[in-house]
Amino acid sequence: MASALLTRDEHLEAFYKSFLAKRYRKSALEELEREKKKASKKPLAKAATGPSLDALGRLLDERFCQLLPKGNARQDQDFVRRAIAKFKLTNCYVLSEDERYDQQSISVEVALTEIVSVGPTSLIFFMPSQVAYLEGHSPGERYLCLREGEASDASYIR
Repeated sequence: MASALLTRDEHLEAFYKSFLAKRYRKSALEELEREKKKASKKPLAKAATGPSLDALGRLLDERFCQLLPKGNARQDQDFVRRAIAKFKLTNCYVLSEDERYDQQSISVEVALTEIVSVGPTSLIFFMPSQVAYLEGHSPGERYLCLREGEASDASYIR
């Protein structure tokens, strides 16, 4: 499934199902659903979000989301680049506090150099349900989330 073909809410739903710790997953999905219903009644309302991007780092399932090793921006970018290289990705979808990138499909290289380790709070969807990156609000709060193989099994992530 191509990442750019999904809506913002579909990206978030896939991320929540795949990468949030089980104890937070249900409430995050319910909150997202409530916000979607509210937004549908107000034509100009913002899209649903569920938990704020700033809070996501505390809700992640540590089995699938790895805190990046301490390093400078270049080291962080290289770490993520190496981790996703086998997927041969060219584009990704971004949710960000930076309006230039929020809800945009951009090249992986731009995401790596402009967001990873240097940008504001952002969530990069490289492959829905399988590969994502969270640039958290606090210094050093950078997570690479990988869920290979089993992520495509929808019954597993429910």
